[in-house]
Amino acid sequence: MAESLIKEAQKFWHVADNFRKLGFLHKRGFLLMGPAGCGKTSIINRVAEYVPRNLDGVVLLVTDPAWAEVVLSDLRQVEPERPLLAVIEDIDATLGEGREERLLSLLDGKTKVDHILFIATTNYRERLDQRLLARPSRFDRVELIGVPSAEVMRAYLERQVPDLVGAELERWVEWSEGFSLAHLKELVLTVRCLGADASEAAVRLKSTLRQKHSSEKFTRSQVGFSRLGR
Repeated sequence: MAESLIKEAQKFWHVADNFRKLGFLHKRGFLLMGPAGCGKTSIINRVAEYVPRNLDGVVLLVTDPAWAEVVLSDLRQVEPERPLLAVIEDIDATLGEGREERLLSLLDGKTKVDHILFIATTNYRERLDQRLLARPSRFDRVELIGVPSAEVMRAYLERQVPDLVGAELERWVEWSEGFSLAHLKELVLTVRCLGADASEAAVRLKSTLRQKHSSEKFTRSQVGFSRLGR
């Protein structure tokens, strides 16, 4: 999934004429959903490195949709063709206080800004309206970036810890079931840099993972009571 998104993002910049022939703005959007630490930001970083290095393009971090519209519109006055990547990390945090309509306006291209790719992320799918989730041309690809599979875990460990082989490698993969890549990185650092016992470190991380899930359930429950009270 990650490689597919990265390759499509890279290809996008080279097919502007195909969009023009059909009368469309050269604009596309990706929305990446899933638990924290599972690779969404890594995908963005790969694309963000490509845009300035290979295309002499600009990467814009969007935190306020209204300001982003102004900046993009002004930028297009002086740089009409420069490739643009607009990144909206934690898109759910940009909503509220009447900002959703401005975000929809930005994504719909009402200011006619083209040669632009939007990539947004969220850890909380349930906070997003269907107008964002189910409307191509705002987000044309909506993808779940979930907890890595055993195969991905194994590949990560083989790259980061080359001397971890055979039965020991498989034990690490087994211990890492349910981990995000961030948890797996912490396991490697704790054991290989700080000298902790691998099995004990894995148990500790499993414990923090369970605490995180319990905290998220409690928070969602609080939000539900708050809404009910209003």
